[in-house]
Amino acid sequence: MAVVLVIDDDAMACQLACVVLRHAGHDVHDARSGTEGLRLVSALRPDVLLLDMHMPAMSGFEVVQRLRAMPGGADIRVLAVTGMAMLGDEAEIRRAGCDDYLTKPYAYRQLLAVVEHLATKSCR
Repeated sequence: MAVVLVIDDDAMACQLACVVLRHAGHDVHDARSGTEGLRLVSALRPDVLLLDMHMPAMSGFEVVQRLRAMPGGADIRVLAVTGMAMLGDEAEIRRAGCDDYLTKPYAYRQLLAVVEHLATKSCR
């Protein structure tokens, strides 16, 4: 079981990801903004962060940059979730500090596989 934090401003997408991950036995928490998510990171110390890259106010790119600067932030595996599927996006997401990414819409089986893979790579 991994501790997973889902940060997504889309309530439906967030809720669906949480349900799927909880059903698989993970300890799942959610936040609807980057600011709220970063506060929860400090309290929860998640193994995996499921992060929407395109949110208002603070983008996922800014969230991951701030996360990596936090004490212990480098140990948290980040799964970027994005609606963008253009050539070069994967490289940009990985350069930003994310460990893997999924493009919306994604299959829930695929979400589980990537989260479980990242959880086994957790530095804790």
